Amino acid sequence: MRSFLSAVFILFIYITSSAQSHLLFGEWKSYLPYKSYKISETENKIYCNSELSLYSVDKEDFSVDIFDKTNLLSDVEIVQHCYDSFNNQLILIYKNGNIDIISDDKI
Repeated sequence: MRSFLSAVFILFIYITSSAQSHLLFGEWKSYLPYKSYKISETENKIYCNSELSLYSVDKEDFSVDIFDKTNLLSDVEIVQHCYDSFNNQLILIYKNGNIDIISDDKI
């Protein structure tokens, strides 16, 4: 009986650990709020920002790209963004005064 309970316990641990995220060691997953504060539109994308992140929706295939401090942005607490159509770049302004300029998914 004791070995049976041990086997069930080990099986339970294995199942719950394999059900965890598929992230590798050193990778991050963000769980951020996505309530939109400001929306900007370009020819092929719509940009929305929340306080902690920025996301874009492609107009053709409706795919969503999420940008935050773990993958592209240099800060948090976005207070404003605008799209510069002349230079094809997105300008982000943070609460502490920092500014990010994103062009072709590069800062």
